[in-house]
Amino acid sequence: MKRTSKYQMTYFEEGDLTVPTVETQRWETIDAQLYAAFSVLGNGIIEGWDLTAGENLSVVVSSGRGHVNFVAVESNLSNIITCLVPNTRNYIYAGLTNSSYWLQSVVFYSFVSELDNGKLVYLGYADTNATNVTNVNTNVKDDIGYISTIRELISQHEHIGGTLNPSQIDLASNVEGQLNSNNLPDLNASKINEGVLDIDRIPNLDHITKLINNGILTHAQLDAFVESLSVQNASLMGDIASSNLLKSTITLKRSHSGIDDDFLNEITLIPGISPNSYIDTVNSTASWDTVAGTIYAEPTGTPLRFFTTAFDVGYSLKSFLLAYEDTIQFGSSSSESSESAGSESSGDMSVRFAVSSIDSATISDYQYISAHNVTDVASLASDGSIKVMIEFNGNNGDIIIMKGFAFMFSSTGNPKII
Repeated sequence: MKRTSKYQMTYFEEGDLTVPTVETQRWETIDAQLYAAFSVLGNGIIEGWDLTAGENLSVVVSSGRGHVNFVAVESNLSNIITCLVPNTRNYIYAGLTNSSYWLQSVVFYSFVSELDNGKLVYLGYADTNATNVTNVNTNVKDDIGYISTIRELISQHEHIGGTLNPSQIDLASNVEGQLNSNNLPDLNASKINEGVLDIDRIPNLDHITKLINNGILTHAQLDAFVESLSVQNASLMGDIASSNLLKSTITLKRSHSGIDDDFLNEITLIPGISPNSYIDTVNSTASWDTVAGTIYAEPTGTPLRFFTTAFDVGYSLKSFLLAYEDTIQFGSSSSESSESAGSESSGDMSVRFAVSSIDSATISDYQYISAHNVTDVASLASDGSIKVMIEFNGNNGDIIIMKGFAFMFSSTGNPKII
């Protein structure tokens, strides 16, 4: 039995015998020397293992490799970490498995607090709201030791000249390429000779003193042209087609109550036909008739309001369209859609429609909309729900009656089947 010259590891020739002590020495030597080498290199990410937001409360870890607890591991495919804790910061780590030592396998964890036990490698964090990942940060991830050291040295490296310091840089001869704007002082615009300015860099120009008769057309010609394009109260063909679809759905629902059960982004409400749970009975001050399938009110100065329940759609709203059945009856008369933004009216009586993206009966949380017209509601604060309000206005106690209504919407994601 002989030994190597460097680490005195035994090796065998033909006819040699081995014993457990010799085998133990050999593998203990390998284990100790590997640990010493890995201690110099350090733990951390060599490449990959970047974080991106996944669907719902999940984060995707890209393929990569690194050293975890002084063991070389790698993953050849992306991994998805699901079931992140909502409304908090989730810290993502890489750890060892029982077979990491011979299969180089790795497992990924998420915690709601930072860990520093020396056995895991930090990849970054993911912030969440109630339903989704809102932000992913990998700026402070654990790079492998020598890489982190090099980056730190570079970041602290300054050419300030003088004894024991790198000489100063000659910007005329030693610099090429482009400087980041953060490293440039404010420049006078007269120094700019070519290129395209971003629109955010152009100040607002006075329409009277700066632009009068400058260009091909005079102001008078521009005003005349704009007036020729102005069409008051025009309805887009898509709005009309969608309104007709909603009106048809309301009519069919009176004879086929389940016609819209599987619709993704449409709700029809006819008292007595639609589920009673669709009506917010706590906050509604208007009335409804489940036999006639109508909603009505007799306002005497104070608005009376009908609220739907809050429907959970899971996402913020983008656009909204509401249509109602037939005409609205004001006292003994009826009226088709008026041209007043957000209301249908007759004399001092009116009906207004509004939508909110949170479960609230506070009027300031609602955006008034015009029936039969698609409205952008993306600016509404949202908790992932949708709630409709119908407001009845009048002074003399005359009755206002409307039949069923339906609405459809688009959202930032695929809505749930309601």
